[in-house]
Amino acid sequence: MQSPEAKSKLWIIYPAIVCAMCMLVVLFSGSVFLYNIIKVSFPSYTISSYEYRKFRDNEVFLDWKEEHIKDEKVLPKKYQNLSPQEVTEKRLHEEAAVLADERRDAVGAMLVNLPIILLSLLLFGLHWRLYRRTFSKD
Repeated sequence: MQSPEAKSKLWIIYPAIVCAMCMLVVLFSGSVFLYNIIKVSFPSYTISSYEYRKFRDNEVFLDWKEEHIKDEKVLPKKYQNLSPQEVTEKRLHEEAAVLADERRDAVGAMLVNLPIILLSLLLFGLHWRLYRRTFSKD
């Protein structure tokens, strides 16, 4: 059986540790949440350089397609016989799709992190009140 003094120390240490852990969770989840806000706002800056580079101009786009389409019969039919304006339209359309995917992934990650942050803040608030109450009794 614990002495009353040991129980008193436990009631001081427990809420302090829970508050510290909650703040660590908020710190890490919050930084991921903020990064995902940046990804939603500026997806062209957060996609990989490799992804971004292939949309730089039509020549790079066609070279990339040529390297990555395994069926050589598809490329001439689909891209080689197109006018430069049509290639530009396809390139911009694919770039918009990649940026939309980047935004969608970021929103999904935000939706994962938001409940974690809110729950941690709730736990912090409850334990902070408990921590303050232990000192107000003295």
